[in-house]
Amino acid sequence: MINLLGFIGTFLLCYLIKRLFLKNEWSPTPAGAIVMANGIFLYSAMKQFPLLYEHGKLFLFILTAVWASIVLSVLSTLVNRSFKKRHLDDPIQLFAIGTWVAGTSVLGNVIHQYSLNLGVIPYMMGVLNVVLYLWYIYYCMKAYFVIFQTTAKDQVHGVLLLATVSTQSIVLLLYNIFDQIIPNWGNTIIIYFGIFLYLIGFSLILRRYIVVRNWHIADDWQNTNCILHGAISITGLAASTTGALPYPFTLFLWIWVIVWFIIVEGIELLRAIARINRFGIVKAIGNYNVSQWSRNFTFGMLYAFTASFTIEEGMLLVPLRQIILDYGAWLVLLFLINEILLFFKAKVKWAKKTDHDSKRGHPAWKKSVEV
Repeated sequence: MINLLGFIGTFLLCYLIKRLFLKNEWSPTPAGAIVMANGIFLYSAMKQFPLLYEHGKLFLFILTAVWASIVLSVLSTLVNRSFKKRHLDDPIQLFAIGTWVAGTSVLGNVIHQYSLNLGVIPYMMGVLNVVLYLWYIYYCMKAYFVIFQTTAKDQVHGVLLLATVSTQSIVLLLYNIFDQIIPNWGNTIIIYFGIFLYLIGFSLILRRYIVVRNWHIADDWQNTNCILHGAISITGLAASTTGALPYPFTLFLWIWVIVWFIIVEGIELLRAIARINRFGIVKAIGNYNVSQWSRNFTFGMLYAFTASFTIEEGMLLVPLRQIILDYGAWLVLLFLINEILLFFKAKVKWAKKTDHDSKRGHPAWKKSVEV
């Protein structure tokens, strides 16, 4: 009862702050990534910071209030009948609905981890999230056919991989919240289904950036491409948590993540340099875009995956794993603080609109131009 009152009080306080100090804007489709990025930090990396961990419940209340605010914003689009136009009409953008599923799953896991006594609320969230996931995957399947048959396939990016992220997040949610309600063979099937979805998105993205080639690194490389490694990180976390996949395959997934982390973040570094040379440092890396939370999520998920399993002594990968565990939490925290500051810089009522905001509005990952 005390925890429920604490959440209600935190929600009302956050709502008041939002009304007084933040711009009155609709939550874009990928807004759930805010919950994903902050939630995975609370779930794993924050344990390395005792002072923060002591106040974990307070941060969880705030994150739950943010999640509730996003839910209310989405529900309001159903009321005013703008839901389809805002979230479903674009066959690529609709994959961002996966952030609602994954964000809710991550939040549910954090609530479980902190043992909050919220009665049936976490279970209701879980059941509704499974229903949302099934609805979402249905629309993803329809979107795949549209993408393959139209020129949309020439504009794809990492947002497609949220189909995998949402799938594996459901595995973790059901395993933790519902006390391993699905037998291990069921977890195995779902995880492999997520990998199947990853291979579809992966092949489309590689075609977009290697075969088509009509892109420039400063403008057309998307923040969401970080999910190339993040989607496998959550796959590995689901596999190591449930034990549904053989250890050698889980280790292979970890190696895959490391390789693609190096490739993607190397491209991200080159992109940042190209944008600074073209636009200057403030416009290049100092503006906020909702897609930037995807990077925070993937960094946090890499740490969570790495911390969830061990590597046998004597293997060459042991030092690399230890480096990630020793320094990765700091990297996740610093990126998260930077993103939160960029968010408030852009969203406070007296903040000036960027050129991108004034000309295009919020593209919601359709054409993200900030780092």
